[in-house]
Amino acid sequence: MNALNFLPSLSAYDQLEATEGALDPLGLYPISDALTVNKLCPGVRERQKHPGFLVPIAIGARVAEKFDGHYSVENGIAPIQIFEWYVVQSLVKTYRIKEPEQLVGLPGKDKVSQAIDRFGCVNSENYLKTASVFGFYGVYKLLARSLGILHEDQPDSYCNTLISAWEQDQKANNVNFQAIAELARKAIDYGLRYEKTNRNWPHWEIFANSIKPRSPGAAVRDCIWSRLVSEEEPLRAEYIHYMVEEGADVLTRLEGGERLMHKRLLRRASQPMRELLDTVQCYEEFARLLTDAFNQMLHRASATERTTSVNVLSRLENVSRAVKRLPEIQSRLVDGLEAQGLGHRLEVFAPLFDSTSSPIDWAEALISHHINNQRAKAPSGKMPFFDRMENGSIITRPAYRLSSEPGASNDYVHQYRTSSLYSFARDLEKVS
Repeated sequence: MNALNFLPSLSAYDQLEATEGALDPLGLYPISDALTVNKLCPGVRERQKHPGFLVPIAIGARVAEKFDGHYSVENGIAPIQIFEWYVVQSLVKTYRIKEPEQLVGLPGKDKVSQAIDRFGCVNSENYLKTASVFGFYGVYKLLARSLGILHEDQPDSYCNTLISAWEQDQKANNVNFQAIAELARKAIDYGLRYEKTNRNWPHWEIFANSIKPRSPGAAVRDCIWSRLVSEEEPLRAEYIHYMVEEGADVLTRLEGGERLMHKRLLRRASQPMRELLDTVQCYEEFARLLTDAFNQMLHRASATERTTSVNVLSRLENVSRAVKRLPEIQSRLVDGLEAQGLGHRLEVFAPLFDSTSSPIDWAEALISHHINNQRAKAPSGKMPFFDRMENGSIITRPAYRLSSEPGASNDYVHQYRTSSLYSFARDLEKVS
């Protein structure tokens, strides 16, 4: 079994739009994300898979310094964005035929491939819609900041350290930062003037061969690894070391994914790690109870084109399970989140704890919670999965009908970066 198969992944950065706020219908993700990105794995996001992208981020930050905040006149495109266009176009032009494995995990590769074929150049119209979020700079900048490569969008203390490691790997190719930076500055000058890449730029292959995010050199691998396992972030270091020493074996042999891996890690974890993972496990049980109940209610309401009463929904098995179990875990969950500085984030779920004495009231509370969660989504709210009638019954909106019956699950609802960290370790040659 592939160690990454147990977690869902996004197959294409170019297709991330979801129908009318379908993601996170109960608003459970923010607490999970805070437990992870602020505590367990600072800087690491689910979409991150290849830490070699930190190299073009470091180079781009140094190159962009020379432009002193200058943006293109017509549409205000930043130098770092133009640099990203050139990096992705270089990689796609160079490797899409002869070495396509170098493009695996490259954000925007499909868009850029189409742009090359149709126009020969990349611009804001044919690149990713929200490039500042879904381009490689947007995906990896939080990690770059956490590792000391960036401070906001400027070079930080370890930016030059990473560039020096990269230069060491490039000695055999007679490539250095000064040479690449000069090529990049001229390319960016063109981009600021015309708001596109120069289709006749002659340096695509030099750029691509020197960067290659999927194949970092030995010095870069050592540099990035030393930052990832630095004791400046002891929980992240402990988590990664466990994966390399024992976790990879767990991932390849056990079903159950991160939940079982965390259970195994608890046997040898430090006290801070035990406290954090206990909170993660409790929160994931809470999230699973809500998710399974919501999905079963959605499925039951989808079975008819007519309205479904809340009384009917309140008798569902997963609703009964949630009503019984939530009071049993409430104190542990509240204490755990408060210890992690996140207790206040549980306030939005208070009606679901307060209504467990009545299954009907609890089902009503879950529907109301979902509706409020959808309305609160940026930028101007999203439609709920249900339309609610004056008598309190609901009817499922067509886009959200659930045809297959969901069962109860013991798996985590959310991801805790195991897939990303395992991929990091593999790229950095710490696991095979």
